[in-house]
Amino acid sequence: MAIRSRPRIQLLVAVIAAIVIRIISDSWAWGIATFFITMFLFIFVADWIFGSPIKGKVEVNDKLEGLLFKLEIIGTIKNTLPFNQRGWCNILDLYVQLREAANVERLEAGDNMYHSKIDAWREGFPSESGLTWKVRKYKPGDWEKLVNPTLEIAHWLSTYGGLPEEHVEAFNRAIQVFKKEGHLELPDKGTASPKSFGENKTTMLRTASTAEIDASTFHLDIVTEDTAESDVSNAEILEEMCKMQSGVMVTRLAQGKGLSEAETNVLRYKASPFHSGAFRLTETANQDEINKWLEHPMVNHPSPDSFVMGMAAQTPIPVVTMKRILRELFQEDYDIYWKMAEERVKSKE
Repeated sequence: MAIRSRPRIQLLVAVIAAIVIRIISDSWAWGIATFFITMFLFIFVADWIFGSPIKGKVEVNDKLEGLLFKLEIIGTIKNTLPFNQRGWCNILDLYVQLREAANVERLEAGDNMYHSKIDAWREGFPSESGLTWKVRKYKPGDWEKLVNPTLEIAHWLSTYGGLPEEHVEAFNRAIQVFKKEGHLELPDKGTASPKSFGENKTTMLRTASTAEIDASTFHLDIVTEDTAESDVSNAEILEEMCKMQSGVMVTRLAQGKGLSEAETNVLRYKASPFHSGAFRLTETANQDEINKWLEHPMVNHPSPDSFVMGMAAQTPIPVVTMKRILRELFQEDYDIYWKMAEERVKSKE
């Protein structure tokens, strides 16, 4: 952390400087003057030059908080895309940068690459709860009209992990239409149509949770007919275990033994009847993809963000991972509930 954000170190440096000048000049007056000059440089000059996170200069109301939330999602999605694909998030000339250094996050955005219209920061580790943005600069303007469509584009790109070649022409055509008419209609993903962020979040979550996943998006290996039968059997049994409505799941999750906040949230999401198809289980799912979401600060949280959970729910989970999570949940009763779920699956067939 920079010295300008450490008040105690600033005070110590000022005291040492004052003592040194006192000894050199043999004058207490110069020593005291040095102390106050040093503190002035730390508190006011450093803040003016470097934008030190001493205080937020703009009051964050509900409207501004909502704007920051959307920009944070855009920045988060942009950072998860391959480096050569991130530029597509700027296609409407709205530039969003979300950076992290040490335990400070900085969020900048605007319609000019070199001059931001909003500049915010927050201090603390991503896993901490209750972190709020402090805004140094905020200049309202027409650039804010680009936030919702840019968020829609970022969400669309996240489905593919970038812009697929087969959609380049249709994507560019949709952008041109938006710039001329103000209406954005991105190419159909074939599985889950993009929705405007302004729509009801419930609709978006249902779309995300029921969507089938394109294997190329998450680098899945295609299951062959020779192995499909056993894979489906294990996956179906685990799915049934997640959806047992006997109250066992709720009770166990309340105890929360051995599970991370993210794993608990995934199980609660899967157990909900409103999220059918969420976090689909397969033997061949990419472990790295689901790990990104399990480590996401807005998923691995006691009160996860519903929109981000909806996005995460599109990612398949390896069967072996869900087995580990449920074994941790059910402990010595795991085999009993496995057998119960297996019988239920067979009775349905």
